[in-house]
Amino acid sequence: QFIRANAERPFFLSYCPYAVHTPIQAIQKVAAKYAREGKKPVQARYAAMVESVDDAIGMIEETLRETGLTDRTLVIFTSDNGGLLGPTDNTPLRSGKGYAYEGGIRVPFLVRWPQRIPANSTYGLPVSTLDIFATAIRVAGHEGQTPHPLDGVNLVPFLVGDKKERPHQRLYWRQGKNRAIRDGDWKLLHYRGGPPRLFNLATDQSEQAELSSRHPER
Repeated sequence: QFIRANAERPFFLSYCPYAVHTPIQAIQKVAAKYAREGKKPVQARYAAMVESVDDAIGMIEETLRETGLTDRTLVIFTSDNGGLLGPTDNTPLRSGKGYAYEGGIRVPFLVRWPQRIPANSTYGLPVSTLDIFATAIRVAGHEGQTPHPLDGVNLVPFLVGDKKERPHQRLYWRQGKNRAIRDGDWKLLHYRGGPPRLFNLATDQSEQAELSSRHPER
């Protein structure tokens, strides 16, 4: 209804479903499709919740097609954290939701903008959900400075292939006592306030080789 009501003018739609989240509740007949020998019932319910989110996104996509807006609309699909440990397995990434390891903070970031971004293309450098606001206002036509500095970066020059450098040289995370800094391909992690743990994500995406003693200068 919102899309149809605003089809003749620019709009911003932020759709944030509560799923996939605890409590793990699902449509039973959908969960039955995912029942497998050796798998726990909670895994089937979790998968069914993912399908329900897909269905909801599909309704939005269908409405964009019906209103003729698909080619003119930038769509971003992402998550706020990695998969919940137990129902999901984030391998090869280490750990999951609630942790500053890659399994907890590295998430899909899918973008579609048919008139500007080639289909099936991949951008390999880290971006942040903080970039969505900075990108959206540029797409909507805002130029020049904003009244206050933005934490995020306008991703349009990177997504259309004009810029090759990193949008962010450094990224920072904090979750409870867990803190992490990514600087290029290096990542420094303080897990639950403990000693520093250093990893090189270019060669060790799974964060198994702790390098702080070998690279104390980092």
